[in-house]
Amino acid sequence: MLPSQLPEIDQPVVFDTETSGRYPDAGARVSVVSVAWTDPDTAVPCAHAWPFSQDLHGKPEAERIFRKKRLGDQCGPDVNLPPEEWVALIEWLAGRPGLIGANVLFDVLVTEAGTCPPRHQPGVDLSGLVVWDTMIGQRILDPEHEIGLKPTIKRLRGIEDEERDTLIKHLKSRGYGATGGKSNPRYDLASWDVMGPYATWDAVQTLWLARNQWERFHDGEAKFARMTHEMDVLRTLVRMERRGVPYRADESLQWAQKLQVEIDRLAGDLPFEDKPNTVRQFFFGAGQTPKGATCLELRPVKMTKGGPTSPPVASVDAEVMRELAEKEIPAAQLYRETSLLTDANSRYYRGYAEAIGPDGRLRTRFRQTGTRPGRLSCERTNLQAIPHDHRILASGNTVLASAPSPRALIHGIPGYRLWHMDLAQAELRVASLYAGCERMLGLIRQGRDPHGETAIELNLATGPDHPEWYKMRGVGKRGNFSLIFGIGPDKFRQDLKTQVGVDLGQSRTRKLVQDWNDLYPEFKRAIGTHMRHAERHGWTPIRDGIRRYYSAAERAYHEEHKAFNSKVQGNLGYFGRAWMVGVDRLLMDAGVDTDLAGLLLNIHDALVVMVPDTPEGEALVQQCAQIARDLWIQWFPGVPGDVDVSPWSKAA
Repeated sequence: MLPSQLPEIDQPVVFDTETSGRYPDAGARVSVVSVAWTDPDTAVPCAHAWPFSQDLHGKPEAERIFRKKRLGDQCGPDVNLPPEEWVALIEWLAGRPGLIGANVLFDVLVTEAGTCPPRHQPGVDLSGLVVWDTMIGQRILDPEHEIGLKPTIKRLRGIEDEERDTLIKHLKSRGYGATGGKSNPRYDLASWDVMGPYATWDAVQTLWLARNQWERFHDGEAKFARMTHEMDVLRTLVRMERRGVPYRADESLQWAQKLQVEIDRLAGDLPFEDKPNTVRQFFFGAGQTPKGATCLELRPVKMTKGGPTSPPVASVDAEVMRELAEKEIPAAQLYRETSLLTDANSRYYRGYAEAIGPDGRLRTRFRQTGTRPGRLSCERTNLQAIPHDHRILASGNTVLASAPSPRALIHGIPGYRLWHMDLAQAELRVASLYAGCERMLGLIRQGRDPHGETAIELNLATGPDHPEWYKMRGVGKRGNFSLIFGIGPDKFRQDLKTQVGVDLGQSRTRKLVQDWNDLYPEFKRAIGTHMRHAERHGWTPIRDGIRRYYSAAERAYHEEHKAFNSKVQGNLGYFGRAWMVGVDRLLMDAGVDTDLAGLLLNIHDALVVMVPDTPEGEALVQQCAQIARDLWIQWFPGVPGDVDVSPWSKAA
């Protein structure tokens, strides 16, 4: 059956794609589409898959691959469908009452990009038709298990994905199994006689799983309202990725070149090559390095965990290098500075610039099911962790200090302005509420400064007139953000060094942690209570029946001690989703050109929006912030909340 022969089906249909890559703005396009539905008369699954740009026909990879492997031309007949069949399929999908998928956000975005060359055809936005995602369904119904299609089908039906095994063997036999990376094989380069069964299998199993999930929802295992909300979140994430974030890539690359010159200069002065084993040998081994430097034979600061086939070795991570640099060990500060510059350059200045889309925008892909507690995570470019200056300038390097921060290179477009909206002290407020800490809650309810009050109570400072008030208040702030979750004295000391620039010494830090726990004892009790519940039951309650389960691997590493943290993070994660959906909807309803602007980013407990640079635009931002204030009263009625609103230029 060709797409032009598809019958009219008055039911949601499964929709799946195979592509030439992972991200549309990096050239990914659809190569295969598969669909499936249940025949209303026989209740038998109907499934079809069609190639639109599959195999090596007309692709530049073909000549290179065959020449390298000396395999000759292995292309069979060109079975790819003509452009009119693509149009027929798109029109048929757009006419269905709903679309179902597994990780359907990916399918929607890549379908919007169209088919891959050489038969490139324009795509269409199908996000408004999405009604069900089986990965999200599995996260809701079986959060203790893997949620991907293949492991879920194996667990529930006992069916192995033999088609995928055949496909991988086929790709390897043709010499390009690893093309595109281990986690992203170029399935679009496989023969259709292998890809067709694989794509059809996916569609059939997705159909079965969606029906299974619907029946479980219908039987009361979960509320349909939760899936409906998560579909709203999914559509919001689609629009966010589609918009992207304007980024000054040219300026970023110019600084990347300057930083690379500085990195090369510093590396040339190192007495060893910048490789983990060579670094380890110089500081903790014996003999001489390949550069002829005598090794220091130091006692290891800490050891790596090792593995089944690799024994523990001396660690040379950032924490170790910081400690060695503080002790003025030869070459430690130079190596630390080189490493920090290299990381800043590859991750941000060059990394961000090289990830830019053709439209000058930087994009991340948010994972809706990325963390067990409920926070969003992201892949590709981590725009949830855009660094503040004090993090990337920790090396003290003058060249890096003169560069603009990556945040400053994110900008508004002409006629629009970026705004940053951040929940005020969200983790501290919610943790205080769930711990029942009346002293901290009292400070918050009275509108006092909990960080300054903590510094005073711990005898770190006498008040704002104290000569080191800013730093000591910073110590109180780090305590309030870290000790509420039970961080240990050694880690707390390192955090104070990194975040505040203060080293209280080992004994004073230990006493400070004890004094803080005595000042706010409810947090330690809450940590213990939640940990014991997680150890006993294997899960932590988040809210409204949502649970955070612990895998066998997590339990082996005693991750249950983070249960109270999971409770707080989970609630704020789901709160953030509701806020995002509300803001996205408000800006669309207000007439903002949401192809260009609107909601752009979620960064922990903050949202970034771009609106017209007018008084009306600024008023819209205040309305967006008010959505969070109103939601806060509903979600956390026992503690006041607020939103800090500022132009992005100040946040940068």
